[in-house]
Amino acid sequence: LHGDNLAYVIYTSGSTGKPKGVSLPHHALAEHAQVATGFFGLSAADRMLLFSTVNFDGFIEQLFAPLCIGAAIVLRGPALWDSEAFYRELINKRITVVDLTTAYWFLLAQDFARHGSRDYGLLRQVHAGGEAMSPEGIKAWRDAGLGDITLLNTYGPTEAMVTATALDCRHHPSNDAAQVSIGKPLAGRHIHLLDGNLAPVAPGVPGELCI
Repeated sequence: LHGDNLAYVIYTSGSTGKPKGVSLPHHALAEHAQVATGFFGLSAADRMLLFSTVNFDGFIEQLFAPLCIGAAIVLRGPALWDSEAFYRELINKRITVVDLTTAYWFLLAQDFARHGSRDYGLLRQVHAGGEAMSPEGIKAWRDAGLGDITLLNTYGPTEAMVTATALDCRHHPSNDAAQVSIGKPLAGRHIHLLDGNLAPVAPGVPGELCI
């Protein structure tokens, strides 16, 4: 087996609406599994929820990162949990780390906020990615009493190996109008904002995000 050998192909439409196969090599998979153990903060004592299905690239880091560090993986099963089922499973299965789609996380935050502050068991870190995170969601998260649990806003197209950037939202301004940044690049990634000639744009000038 060589690093450039194909590890998997995932079909994604991205922003184009046309499905395309994205092929990722073994060296990228191996490198990202190691990087993910770092930004997940994983240890062998963790119990990570395998939330994603196999056809979504989030599955890759939710499966291989905990396996590489010797952590436990909690299988969600075929049914998508509602907020009460999620809370029940969180407590009963002693889940410590969760990686969710942003839309699902937002619904959880809203439902949990309606309950007010309560015990969340061993949960210590949550990631949300897949679309833009809203300040409203962060406010609901804090209203639910989850402000001390690490919340990361993660971003990355499939071509960049699942996750390319992350932002720790615990220090995000409480101002609802403040946009939520995609954060800083993870190890092994570099972010550039370029103009039409592929030259860096000046600070404050819109450009194309190149990873």
